Amino acid sequence: MLKKLNKFLYSSIIISVIMFIIGLIFMIYPDISFKTITYILSIVLIINGLYFVIEKESSIFFSNFLTLGVVEILLGIIMLVNPDIVKTIFPIVVGIIMIAKSSLDLRLSILLHNNNYSSWLSIFICSLISIVCGLIIIINPNLGTIALTTSLGIIIMLFAISNIVDTLLFKKDIKEIKIENILAKIMM
Repeated sequence: MLKKLNKFLYSSIIISVIMFIIGLIFMIYPDISFKTITYILSIVLIINGLYFVIEKESSIFFSNFLTLGVVEILLGIIMLVNPDIVKTIFPIVVGIIMIAKSSLDLRLSILLHNNNYSSWLSIFICSLISIVCGLIIIINPNLGTIALTTSLGIIIMLFAISNIVDTLLFKKDIKEIKIENILAKIMM
């Protein structure tokens, strides 16, 4: 179980690093071709979706990985076929993904608090920051392209840093945490 959890945590860190790099590109080069970024994101979504579909049986969340994998593959294909749709949908999709992932982290932090683990507050705060960032993206998707890409880049970078910090904090305490108890509560 610990090996599966570590695999999931490393995957989370890798995705966060990729999101940080994309956010940095958006921030530094706001006028960069949105289609180029769309093609890169669609390929990443398809690859990640395929990984989740293939690994569904050995994952710690089982069917949730299958569902997430299928959704990511479909989004990736739609983005490849019609890259202009991303200007409208991309901010909303990113916001939803950020809120969903951060909500799981928020739940995990509360479970850690209930089990008296020291790093729960940092994970809780990072999760709240990530949820607020996701809401900002969803509420303001129609900003100008340059303003959107710059602010979107900053918000994605904040999300990525927050996700990396809370994953590393969780990983640091993983040896003292009773994994089976926490996972059983998460999967309820």
